[in-house]
Amino acid sequence: MKRAILSLLAALAAAPAVAQTASTTPVTPVTATPADTDNAVVVQGMTRRSLNDVVSAMIQPEPGVPIAKFRDWLCVAVQGLRPEFKQILENRIRQVAQDARIRVRTQGCQPNLLVVAPPDPDGFADKLTRDHPMLFGDPAIGVAPQSLITALRKPRPVRWFAATYIQTTASLGSSSMLATPTVSLVSMWRLKAPTRADKLLNVVILDMDKLNGLSWKQLGDYIALVFFTSPKMDATFPSGTTLLSLFADRDAGRPLLPERTRLDRSLLAATYGVDENLSAPLQRTRIIDDVVKQRVVLPADPTAAGEN
Repeated sequence: MKRAILSLLAALAAAPAVAQTASTTPVTPVTATPADTDNAVVVQGMTRRSLNDVVSAMIQPEPGVPIAKFRDWLCVAVQGLRPEFKQILENRIRQVAQDARIRVRTQGCQPNLLVVAPPDPDGFADKLTRDHPMLFGDPAIGVAPQSLITALRKPRPVRWFAATYIQTTASLGSSSMLATPTVSLVSMWRLKAPTRADKLLNVVILDMDKLNGLSWKQLGDYIALVFFTSPKMDATFPSGTTLLSLFADRDAGRPLLPERTRLDRSLLAATYGVDENLSAPLQRTRIIDDVVKQRVVLPADPTAAGEN
């Protein structure tokens, strides 16, 4: 199934890399960045309610299903960019993954995070949703939610969708990736979740004409946050708190965060450290507790030369 999806997307997104040059690529370095971006957000300065609002917008699981997490080795592939830009973006996404203690492979692996920069992103998204609706719906019923189809067709700098495998407790021991996932609707406040949601594949669609004024570092961090947390495409975030407010800040003329914030990094670490057997509301509570109590280790975030 994953191979078929990847082959389809690769064929649809195929475009000669020579169509992009250093002078025409809209993504450009920011002119100035603070030396210590950890101080851009002080978690202690947020109320628990505001922190809960950010976490709720960033992590939005389906009703009755725990937070979907990526459990396999990360294998990222970027298509449609010149090789040097492709390498910068892939390396930055891998850095974010490694900081969240997610295993990374760079060779001999099948991509499960695919970033495509098609020459006609609107046409690409329209064809994808019109001709292949099964990619976006619940495999058990084969219906894609209209809200997702609408969001994917709406022109925007970055669009995304994820393929998630939802298993019942009884099927967790199965190694088959082709079995039809099932969702058990249970009380959202049940202590132990009867299902597990595993991310299999994320696809990110870039509109290069709408990325003016951003650095590759910002774009790589933004894509990684989208992949590992799964916010809705129309979600809003308070300015200066998380890099997920990047495009709203840019369009409003506000100062841009140069990279993911301390809060972004701590939330990613807490999300991938939370007990997967808890219900989603309890998982979110534990994530917030970890951040508030500062029990999450925040690894160093070295910036490799040339990443801008």
